[in-house]
Amino acid sequence: MGWMTLGTTGFAIALMLAEASPALAQAADDGPASVAVIGFDYSDSSGEVEDQSAEHAERVAAFRQQLRDGIIASERFEAVELPCVETSGCTRGSARADHLLKEAREAGADYLVFGSIHKMSTLVGSGRVDVLDVERDRILIDRILSFRGDNDDAFARAAGFAAKDIVKTLAEGDAARQRQAGR
Repeated sequence: MGWMTLGTTGFAIALMLAEASPALAQAADDGPASVAVIGFDYSDSSGEVEDQSAEHAERVAAFRQQLRDGIIASERFEAVELPCVETSGCTRGSARADHLLKEAREAGADYLVFGSIHKMSTLVGSGRVDVLDVERDRILIDRILSFRGDNDDAFARAAGFAAKDIVKTLAEGDAARQRQAGR
């Protein structure tokens, strides 16, 4: 009985994503959907004495780049850059939501990816990754990540996992929409 409940729930979620995500469906017909990945906010409450802000800034920038590259590697997406990424290194925490949405629309992004990373201790990090359907101004994916380690490899693994999850989740929504449309 448990698997049926999970299956029904999974199907309902896929249908919800399909209804909320016409961009990927349109992209299937016209080529890859466009995605903009902006900077990620970072916080550290580990209490470590050593100042690691420079290393963390580099890791967070690499996380963004690896996430972006992982998403476009699927060939379902092409990357677009928001002007604020170059000018101010915009993040969700440093820019107004309406400004980010406006820039995403002007850049031609179908999806906007953003989030945050938090260092909880020497060994544990967590993060949040969100994907916004730009056309509908609606969050499609809202994931909490937890990862072990405060090094380049840990951040890279987390970015790779998040990229695969984003591609898979959006593709499932597209497949459900196509089934619903009888394709």
